[in-house]
Amino acid sequence: MLDIIIESNIHKVLVVIIFSWLLYFILRKFIKISMKINVGKKSDKDSNYKKRETISKLISNILKYLIIVIALLTILQIYGVKTTSLVAGLGVIGAVVGLAFQDVLKDLLAGIFIILDNLYLVGDTVEISGFKGEVIELGLKTTKIKSFTGEIKMLSNRNITEVINYSLEKSYSIVDVSISYNQDINKVEEVLLSLNEKIVDNKDIVGKIELLGVQELSSSSIIYRFGVSTKPNMSVSVNRYLLKLVKEMFDENNIEIPYQKVVVINE
Repeated sequence: MLDIIIESNIHKVLVVIIFSWLLYFILRKFIKISMKINVGKKSDKDSNYKKRETISKLISNILKYLIIVIALLTILQIYGVKTTSLVAGLGVIGAVVGLAFQDVLKDLLAGIFIILDNLYLVGDTVEISGFKGEVIELGLKTTKIKSFTGEIKMLSNRNITEVINYSLEKSYSIVDVSISYNQDINKVEEVLLSLNEKIVDNKDIVGKIELLGVQELSSSSIIYRFGVSTKPNMSVSVNRYLLKLVKEMFDENNIEIPYQKVVVINE
């Protein structure tokens, strides 16, 4: 008799499992569509892509666990378990667990607010408590940051109060070049402006070079400054790239970069 009851209920359990899986699949698709997240490749022009993707994953995970709990309660009800008293008991246990794990709950809430307030997302370069690096994991409890030398720091979300985010806005690369006093400033400016033709293929550079003028008249050279906007956190690499171009262009146009010379006199 017991075998017959179990066998007849197996079909109901299968229906619950299949329905729960389909419900999760449909809701996840709906969340992606409502968040306007392209399932394919990420668009470079979409500045809010990472935020929407993170929120989408967060909501999907919450729904997944909620559907699992409801499905388990439904299956227990199929086999005659009184889920009403079970839910009430779970509520009391949940209250006790909540008091015992206050710090964990603080981390969870802090993680949600970090995402919603757009403090930082995975892939951003940030500085937290003096540690600078790339956010490699943003969870509801902890944040993991990897420095450029490979160290990984794990921070509890509740302890993150001040954040410097280098990835929210465009950066600016400033380049200082030294030229001899006998050089023609107008020719130098003309050569520097011609760099715009060279940088069009560099995807990290945004806009055109701006001539900022003479920065300093030092004892042995004129320090000339120019700059250009870059993608977030790309100013250092762009700076190196521009210095290389400047050296090549100066060589082509016979513009002298001052350097120390040693004169040997043979008597």
